[in-house]
Amino acid sequence: MRQIIYASSCEHEMTPEGLDLIAIQAHRNNPKDDITGMLLYGDHLFFQVLEGPDEQMTQMMEKIWSDPRHQGITEFKNAPVTGRCFPDWSMGCYHPDATGDRAGSWRITDIESITARMPETITPDVMVLIRTFFQSITRK
Repeated sequence: MRQIIYASSCEHEMTPEGLDLIAIQAHRNNPKDDITGMLLYGDHLFFQVLEGPDEQMTQMMEKIWSDPRHQGITEFKNAPVTGRCFPDWSMGCYHPDATGDRAGSWRITDIESITARMPETITPDVMVLIRTFFQSITRK
């Protein structure tokens, strides 16, 4: 089992509908590949945690690295793990423009809006990266 954490920039602002489409596709495809994780979006930036079998993670990263929505990808972690931080999430998605719980997407209002939904299995290193990303998209 491997965990990959990365951030990237997006050339064009993602619409709520575009983010919902990502969530819908993830909820459909990720269980087939035994991939779990979460996606944060804000201020033209993506932050994602992905977890799953090595082969599927390699294939997923090849897709993401070639996806034109992602630029300037920075990988924070790419390492074997013994357990998942998001064992029951095919992909949890947070973004500032979400309205309600559409397609597994939740509105970011403050850091508590994210941390309150985190599973008990989240590790401290992942929580630090989530908090840091949130601070980067809320500072103006």
